[in-house]
Amino acid sequence: PCVKEMPDLLELAEREKDNLVFIAISVDREPEKITRFFEKIGADITKENIIIAHDPRMLASTAFETRMFPESYIIDKKGMIKRKIIGVTDWLGDDIKALLDTGLAE
Repeated sequence: PCVKEMPDLLELAEREKDNLVFIAISVDREPEKITRFFEKIGADITKENIIIAHDPRMLASTAFETRMFPESYIIDKKGMIKRKIIGVTDWLGDDIKALLDTGLAE
């Protein structure tokens, strides 16, 4: 699922670079796997608004009560969770565009 949606998430982050910070949290035990994953999909993760975090102890999963991967959150500028999305979604589709356009992510 991550391989399927990651390119769209990164494209969204690029499109919305002035309005959006993308934070991906990897639970892989070996940090090298994270690097290989992004190389495999040909992703440029050197943008200022893209943060890749390593959480091998799955502390974030516990804190957010994650039930399955992928799990995504839209968090506003005040740090409030506005939407939790479980599973793969169409990040470039009309639903997400409308959500961002309504200011929900502000």
